[in-house]
Amino acid sequence: MTYDINEIINAKVKKNGENITENAIDFEAIVSELREKRTEQTEKKDNVIHDRYENALKNINSRTELPAVLPIPGRALLVKRLIFKIINFALTPRNIAQNEANAALRDGVKASIGHNREQDIQIERLNNRIEELNGKIDVLEKYISEQLNESNEIRVYQLTSTLRKGDGVGNDVLAIHNYLRERKVKTCVFYESVVGEFSKEDARSINELPLLCEKDILLIHVAFAWDYLETLKEMTGRKIFVYHNITPPEFFAPYDTESADACKMGLEQVKRLKDIPIYCLADSEFNKNDLVSYGYECPMDVLPIIIPFEDYDKNADEETIKKLNDGKTNILFVGRIAPNKKQEDIIRAFSYYQKKYNQNSRLVLLGGYNENDLYYQSLKKYVEELEVENVSFTRHIPFSQVIATFKSADAFVCLSEHEGFCIPLLEAMHFEIPIVAYNNTAVGETLGSGGILIEKKDSATVAAAIDEIVENEELKKSIRENQKKRLEAFSYEKITQKLWDFLVKLEPKISENITK
Repeated sequence: MTYDINEIINAKVKKNGENITENAIDFEAIVSELREKRTEQTEKKDNVIHDRYENALKNINSRTELPAVLPIPGRALLVKRLIFKIINFALTPRNIAQNEANAALRDGVKASIGHNREQDIQIERLNNRIEELNGKIDVLEKYISEQLNESNEIRVYQLTSTLRKGDGVGNDVLAIHNYLRERKVKTCVFYESVVGEFSKEDARSINELPLLCEKDILLIHVAFAWDYLETLKEMTGRKIFVYHNITPPEFFAPYDTESADACKMGLEQVKRLKDIPIYCLADSEFNKNDLVSYGYECPMDVLPIIIPFEDYDKNADEETIKKLNDGKTNILFVGRIAPNKKQEDIIRAFSYYQKKYNQNSRLVLLGGYNENDLYYQSLKKYVEELEVENVSFTRHIPFSQVIATFKSADAFVCLSEHEGFCIPLLEAMHFEIPIVAYNNTAVGETLGSGGILIEKKDSATVAAAIDEIVENEELKKSIRENQKKRLEAFSYEKITQKLWDFLVKLEPKISENITK
């Protein structure tokens, strides 16, 4: 660019003013209000349940209350004694029979004890047999392991907590898997949970992980707390962490204590397992620096997430394109609805943009969410309070609709405060969408010169930047040229070659070791 874009944005901010009504609307106050209402509703619900329990208990007690003991008249005492004598006389034969039965029962118990002793002997013999078989299994496993080590076959297995198409980690796992299959490497993905269907040749349950040998390479994707990681120390094979980063728990703490606790456990686990891997692959320098700060001393490389960009050139959903290409300016952000993504900042900036620059505009927030999530509910309430129009929350949608949404976007805005890589930035670049992004965590590293990086994200500055990239054709042309250059660094060929070079450096025989 031959001019200072920041100077132009600052000029727009001064011209349009920095203050606007929405700045007086506190998002945190909305969150607190909704949280208090939820607490009150929960308490009311608990009180109703408690009252129902107390009433039910009273009803049970009233129905089972015993009557008072009735006094026996003195004149009936002799009759009572006579009745007892008659009953005792009648029951004597039965008592004799009962004694005989008790004796038979004692004999049965003695026989049972003897039988149990015989069973104990049999169990002991079985346990000895099991120990003998386990010894043979150990010998067999050792033999198989030795045979695997002596063979020329190098196996590369990927381990992941969850396998799902459509999310960053899942897509990276599948891209690596497909590439290794192209290179004829013996490979498979092993997961604990799965969303969608995959062939047994591609992915299996972690419980089906085969017997490993010392030569096996395990690419272990780390992005969540995962109990299975605690067993890695005892596992055979060369363990490589593929680190995607874990969101700091403080982002979730005001909204979802379970998610915050999960993030906390995940980070503690990453720090605790620092001596497990022999190597680490991080999505970005930002992620690599995190590992260093956690005490990791093993060799590390930066391996960006592999993106098969040709997948985005498939047919787009025509209905979605028709719906979005209605004359409105479409501002897009892609990412799950989560506190670290800071969708409230995007909404606030869009409100300013819509009221100060372009009333005929739409904000599309494409990403999955839970309808009952406090953060999502707070965002919906925030939109109402700001009286901003045309804000669309899009759940997980078919890939053809995702492509259509990208193709219909006029600008992409990212104000996230924690990203380990941020794939949507590269997706937006692929579709030549001008980008405004907050320079934080790995965002600047990924975006590079592919858009406008802002150092502060007040509404006025972001709105001015959006207006500039939407209206300034020369700026858009310059950004698109920079995006093409930037994408070259993340091309499928370059990143997969980097992965291959790493594997060959780790195990030179892998280039000779291809399946027939």
